Amino acid sequence: VVFGATVSGRDWSVGSVEQEVGLYINTLPVSIGVARDSDLGDWLSALQAGHSKGREQYSHVSLSMIQEAMGVSEALFDSLIVFENHPMDKDTFNQSSLQAENFQTKEYTNYALTIAVSHTGDRLHFKLDYNKEAFPREYIDMIIRHLQNVLQSISNGAKKVGELKHMTEENQNVLLPKNEFSLEADTSLELYLEAIFNRYKDKEALRDVDGQSMSYTALWNQSGKVSAYLSSHYGLKQGDTVVLYSDRSMEMVVLFLALARLGCVYVPVDKIHPEERLAYIAKDSNSRLLIVESDTAINIENTQVARLSAVIEASSEVEEVQTAKETIPLDATLYIIYTSGSTGKPKGVCVSHGNLLGYLKGIEDEFGANRVQPVLSSHGFDIFFFELLSPLLKGGTSILLRNEEVRDMETLESALQESTSFHAVPALMRAVLDHIAQTNTKEAYAKMTELYVGGDVVPNALLHQMQSLFPQAKIYVFYGPTEGTIFVTSKLYEPGSEISDRLALGTSLRSSQVLVLDRWGDLVAPGVKGELCIGGVQVSKGYLHNEALTNEKYTNNPYGAGKLYRTGDVARWDANGNIEYLGREDSQIKLRGYRIELGEINRQLEKHPNIIEAVVLVVIINDIERLIAFVKASTSETISTEELVNHLRLSLPDYMIPRHYVSLEAFPLTANNKVDKQALKEMEFEEVNSYEPPSNKIEETLISFWSELLKIDEDVIGVTENFFMLGGDSIKVITLQNKIKQEFDVKIKLETFFEVPVIRELAKVILVAEVSSTPEEGTQGEAKMTI
Repeated sequence: VVFGATVSGRDWSVGSVEQEVGLYINTLPVSIGVARDSDLGDWLSALQAGHSKGREQYSHVSLSMIQEAMGVSEALFDSLIVFENHPMDKDTFNQSSLQAENFQTKEYTNYALTIAVSHTGDRLHFKLDYNKEAFPREYIDMIIRHLQNVLQSISNGAKKVGELKHMTEENQNVLLPKNEFSLEADTSLELYLEAIFNRYKDKEALRDVDGQSMSYTALWNQSGKVSAYLSSHYGLKQGDTVVLYSDRSMEMVVLFLALARLGCVYVPVDKIHPEERLAYIAKDSNSRLLIVESDTAINIENTQVARLSAVIEASSEVEEVQTAKETIPLDATLYIIYTSGSTGKPKGVCVSHGNLLGYLKGIEDEFGANRVQPVLSSHGFDIFFFELLSPLLKGGTSILLRNEEVRDMETLESALQESTSFHAVPALMRAVLDHIAQTNTKEAYAKMTELYVGGDVVPNALLHQMQSLFPQAKIYVFYGPTEGTIFVTSKLYEPGSEISDRLALGTSLRSSQVLVLDRWGDLVAPGVKGELCIGGVQVSKGYLHNEALTNEKYTNNPYGAGKLYRTGDVARWDANGNIEYLGREDSQIKLRGYRIELGEINRQLEKHPNIIEAVVLVVIINDIERLIAFVKASTSETISTEELVNHLRLSLPDYMIPRHYVSLEAFPLTANNKVDKQALKEMEFEEVNSYEPPSNKIEETLISFWSELLKIDEDVIGVTENFFMLGGDSIKVITLQNKIKQEFDVKIKLETFFEVPVIRELAKVILVAEVSSTPEEGTQGEAKMTI
């Protein structure tokens, strides 16, 4: 933990220093290591001794010198602790000839948070100054409560550092979801679905854009026939794996239900993926049968291949509908979804019958009845099951669109205008909304009563746009990884309600238990960052053939039954018990010695009134890591880099501010309609990397100065580069001013460097100064203070 601490500066070996009037205070960075098992008394004593020693040795070392020694130009900390130990003897002051006249104070802070501590008698007084852009008042109130709880822990006799509690047991009980939801042992997914299909019988369950449809009864009966055919013809039994390589269609829905009823493991692979990926998944999952939509030359050992249409047609000859002879256990694997893996190969997430059943029972009363909803997501992603099954739970209809139909805006528009609800990931949702706004067809969507968005970070600007174009609709924000079965939290915005200015995830479903924990597995208090973890019946079985990763990510749940999945997402509770998303642990990068959360920069950029969406990445350009901000603007007018930098400076430290911005009309998307970050990194950066070499000796010299000060190779510094955009600051400007004075025998005003921060223009200023030799204005001024 690093923060700033002030020192008085009056311990010099100068006899009269206590009689001097002036500000001698200096600020030093303090770095503290925290070990939970350390004896609290020893740790506090060591902290005091270390700070005292450091204060004696370095109390008069300036921050600029420390930055220089560390080779960084950014701020070393953004929070400050001040201990005000300067008691005043009022009698002595009154007898003095010094008098304070017209005495007024107005305090400012350069830090996100400053805590000032003073004491009178046996009481400590704390005062917090904070940046409102960085901390809403409710979070400051929470910090005060945390501080009170920690001090109370010390007073109560805590022996170890880990025993210090910033949250009371009562607070913990309020935050801890009860996790009382459970499934009866004699229930099954098949029985649950069968009851639903029997309830709605002749109602329309499925429809496609060509007008073909299936009733609930027809769909259930057809799936029973396919189940019987697969068992008799291919010898499939419970636990066998079947891979489906197809697009979305009514036939593939029939197949999924058939495999679920048979107890086989369903492995979907969308046709948009290459056959190389298909071959890997089929082999990795030990598939008994590969069912394809169209002919393929793929050949996988020990795997039969069949066409989907042939299976459906052949099953129609089956006279008696058969199902599995015994109830399928809840822990049996239902499907395997392959997600991207850190090794470059996709990893399979195994989801059980009980996981999906728990999820469906958890959402069955959350959404409206008789909904008509399009199915837009790839069936290779688990959100597909929400789009397909959630309308069917309450007698609704699911409209199946194939990949090319989703991409055809006219077809998609027609399906949406028939619908009363729809789900989309943020990128697709934005494309739909932009089309509606451009074609001025808002009234055609009057039937729409519920909108769902999730699967990626949901910018607040998108929620405002949804609310503007669909004022009559409820808006839901979903969150949840595949490992938690589809989604585990939901945030509802009623029509006309205020959109949160933070990335609010809402609260957990009744079938899930969502916690925010620290690295040791303890609950964190509201306002404190932690890892978002998932418990409850929706937690999946783990990763196929990867026991080590499963054991790492799925741990025993100390707060309930079953396993706890550690998502790697950073979150916190707000004052009302809602969860706020802060980014990914693995999106925390280290740049120039600083840990930076890229998601935090994205969110602050999206608070700019003219920015719809932002993605900040680290891109290597000319062997140098740079923060690049890709932005989509809401206006055709150019937003200057300076404007965006100034906007970010209101809430972020300098080291987190990108120096290069790329404006895009649209972001490249992956197969799942998420932003393709790799494609962004591979873009050409002409506007960023516009290197222009020096054309004269002055420019060459300035480049060498910049290289030395900014620790950047001369070969990548062009004459159009901005000193401050490369990491320069006011301290380095002074050094640069002195170097120019020594080299060219001219003195440039400090403000000139801020007005002309580009090498080419600065070289012209130096050239003119050399020729004219105009003397500078005096640098000494006079200020008076009445005491």
